[in-house]
Amino acid sequence: MAINGKQIALIAAGIVLVVILFNLPKAVVKKDGVAAPAANRDKPAPSFTAPTTSLADSSHTKPFTSAQKAELVALKNKASNSSPNNSLASHLKVAEKYKAFSRYDSAAIYLEQIARNTNSTPILEAAGETYFEAFTLAIKEEKRKAMLDKCQTLLQEVLTKEPANLSAKSKLAMTYVESPNPMQGIALLREVIAKDPDNELALFNLGQLSMRSQQFDKAVGRFEKLISLHPKDSRYHYYLGQCQHALKKDTEAKDSFKKALQFNTDPTAQSSIEEALKEVENH
Repeated sequence: MAINGKQIALIAAGIVLVVILFNLPKAVVKKDGVAAPAANRDKPAPSFTAPTTSLADSSHTKPFTSAQKAELVALKNKASNSSPNNSLASHLKVAEKYKAFSRYDSAAIYLEQIARNTNSTPILEAAGETYFEAFTLAIKEEKRKAMLDKCQTLLQEVLTKEPANLSAKSKLAMTYVESPNPMQGIALLREVIAKDPDNELALFNLGQLSMRSQQFDKAVGRFEKLISLHPKDSRYHYYLGQCQHALKKDTEAKDSFKKALQFNTDPTAQSSIEEALKEVENH
């Protein structure tokens, strides 16, 4: 059975979670956790007032489990008692643990406090990204709006400090796409592309936005460009295959899904790609 436009839109909407952890040249988020900004790694970490953990812990109505509480308490105690050189990294690990427990709003609050206490623009950007993660996961409209507004405020602040920060501009663009003024976000992405035609995050965002609006021919061009820049990135082959399938170009789609499998070693992702390939083969 062929995948329809609505299914593609749902697939693309799910990409939003990927976008905010994507291509962070100055951010503090990485695959295996939160790290201190590059400029600080070989220098003593700046002293700062520890974040107010009660603000982060009270951001959820669903209580933490006993095991989660124990882990957080242990990490916070370690952070509070760490040396000045290790203090920042230790507190960032607390924020990452909130994420591990899917408490993204708590993580965002904690990261924002760290950013304020250290005057760190990269961490402020990471806090903005994390508020966006919280927005995508929130169910109640009131909370969704609050998280999105907070994300926009922080990323706009980053751009005030660093107007040339194309990473922050691309991320801010996606917040506008989710707001009543989506064209403002698209305009920002085009500004990024005008300054840096090979900007990975902006190209990716424009590709997934084209998918969401069912402009699959435009999305194909974006993902083909990304593949030319990053030929071994499984994600781009996968999304290119989805677009080709939607355009009934199943021979090309098969090749794209096979390449996606070739460059992916994650069992869960491989399973999804294999399912998409099987659907095309049975069409």
